[in-house]
Amino acid sequence: MVGSGPFRARAIVRASVTVLIVALIGLVPTACEVPTGADDPVATIEVSGSVRLRTVDDGVAIAPIPGATVEAWVGTSRVGQTTTGVDGAYTITATGGDLSSVSIVVSVEGFSANLYGGPHSVYAGATRAVDGPRVGLTFTFDEDDDWFSVTLADETTKIGAFYRIQEQVGTAYYVANIGQLQAIALASGAEGNGYTYRLVRPIDASATDTTEWDAWTGEGGGFLPIGWSSGARFEFDGNGFAVANLTIRNRKSGFAGLVGQLSDGGIVRNIVLQNITVAESTDAGGVAGVNEGGTIANVRVSGRIEGTSFVGGITGRNYDTDDNTGTITNAVVTAEVIAASSGTSAGGLVGWLGTRTSGGVTPDAIVSSSFSGVVKVPGDGDPAGANAGTLVGVTEVETADPGDEATWLAGISGSTSTGRVADVDTGATIHTRRVGSVFGGE
Repeated sequence: MVGSGPFRARAIVRASVTVLIVALIGLVPTACEVPTGADDPVATIEVSGSVRLRTVDDGVAIAPIPGATVEAWVGTSRVGQTTTGVDGAYTITATGGDLSSVSIVVSVEGFSANLYGGPHSVYAGATRAVDGPRVGLTFTFDEDDDWFSVTLADETTKIGAFYRIQEQVGTAYYVANIGQLQAIALASGAEGNGYTYRLVRPIDASATDTTEWDAWTGEGGGFLPIGWSSGARFEFDGNGFAVANLTIRNRKSGFAGLVGQLSDGGIVRNIVLQNITVAESTDAGGVAGVNEGGTIANVRVSGRIEGTSFVGGITGRNYDTDDNTGTITNAVVTAEVIAASSGTSAGGLVGWLGTRTSGGVTPDAIVSSSFSGVVKVPGDGDPAGANAGTLVGVTEVETADPGDEATWLAGISGSTSTGRVADVDTGATIHTRRVGSVFGGE
């Protein structure tokens, strides 16, 4: 039995591997770190409770979860932190700032439990709101409801990724660690229409740049993008938190980014991607490899993004569908965007901006966004083969006059660039017919 819950498992069959239990407890991104709040001995709230797992094998049993991270947050400021004891109990003191509304956040990473007849990896996360001192705030993760079970590469080891708690009322699935984030991509149907995911704390994704992580997913190439096999039509809300040090590489046959393919009606918003690395991929972007009628809003991207066909700081390709407009709003990119070949279309925000409909480029496809990094293209004495621009690499529409720059600019509103296009080897600034300050080729 693979598991019950809202999603069936996706089996990924590869050679026998060893599962890495990644312990990231208490880590927050080191680059552009989210503020952690200042101590104020006058303003304190003490909350106590326990963290536990409800299993259904051979009847109902409650198992304590030791070593779970428990944090107190006010917005994106952490105001307290502790871990659970051997009995799963915790006491946390929130200190400093406005404590009229505090979120208690739990993250469980690598807890081994007797799930379905054997020990398996458990990644769990949830949040509860308090407005004052509280005793008995218990988090019970239920193996039978609201979780994903995934069979990993050795065909026997499973991961249980819990998103909501037994006591929780609501529709959002919480994401508190990199194991939960990866499980969305691994579980069949998890990226489907109608599901909402919400970050409840910063995530350090450094473990995705390890051979153990490659073995863990059975795929190779670091983090497996969400929506890698079919378009993601979910809503993903970063809540203003950061995912740091995410590594995605060698996606030559697909799309590379936090989301592989963001499809009709899908939404990614309010997230910071710090020091992301995307390499050896065809359609590459920080947020999405391809945005096909989805919405990307309020995002920040830094790091290094490389692609062989279409590459951009936000998305490799951005276009409309018959039903939805592909839009990017309030995006800030400070990344290094690299065209891996002379035929690559590269842009600081988008590699390719266009439409699959006959109505021409959509007005305001990119709004209030900026790029201040560098777009690098191969020199080789003739960079004219590359389409590169500091905002958009290339725009293709059916009805626009290729010589009318105003037509291309209709797709961009209130967006700026202080970045440049440079030789990938020497770093020297490039100016040619198909390399422009805003747009590249047509």
